[in-house]
Amino acid sequence: MVTASARSALALAVGAIVTMGVVAGCTTPHTQDGFVEEMRSSMSDAESGGITDDQILAAGRIMCSFPGALDSARAEHADKVAVVESYCDVLRSEVPAADPMAWAPETEAASAAIPAAEMPIVVGTPFGINYGGTENAMDVNITGVTRCGTNLVLSVRLVTGSIYSEYDTWNDGSGVEYIDTTGVTRTANEAFDSNCVDYDEDLPYAHERKPSRTYEGKVLLDVPAGKTTALQFSGSDGVTRTLDVAGV
Repeated sequence: MVTASARSALALAVGAIVTMGVVAGCTTPHTQDGFVEEMRSSMSDAESGGITDDQILAAGRIMCSFPGALDSARAEHADKVAVVESYCDVLRSEVPAADPMAWAPETEAASAAIPAAEMPIVVGTPFGINYGGTENAMDVNITGVTRCGTNLVLSVRLVTGSIYSEYDTWNDGSGVEYIDTTGVTRTANEAFDSNCVDYDEDLPYAHERKPSRTYEGKVLLDVPAGKTTALQFSGSDGVTRTLDVAGV
């Protein structure tokens, strides 16, 4: 089970890989232990104390295993990406192909598939927010998409896991965007219109939800009619999910 604090530390570790200037040294062995050693040297005492060796390894596996993860960071962090790539062989060496983000080599494959860095949302099909453990922080199902004037109404069923915390999100607050018909990505602002969604129909915010609960509600977004092809949601697991709304 991965705690909220561990997940936060893991996020810091992933960020450290591409932003904190990890430098490969010739005295560091080219092993998983060597990768952990270099990672810890790049972190503050607080960051290092809040994450286990297995979770540091998992952070490296994320960068090495998610399609496009290294390439997306290469332009801005070419030197750091080169270091991560140099360890990909050992980070993958003892991990089953079906479970590249296992916390340790002996860990069983996660019960839910780990998503790619980007993935589509299918209406009526649940998707999970998962950090590499055997339990999802939450499962989200967009059960319907309708239009109300200039607003899109998303009907959502959300089931939180026992490890859920208020930092676990599928839409990351103001991180929702839409792609217009010219291909430009724009911010999709949350809307408030009682003619579309009654106050008591709103999906509870992340800080209002609790672990091991089921919630149903609606999310209202101000998105222009006839000028939108897709919505994009940034999850706290680092995955961008896209919902096709061209016909709505």
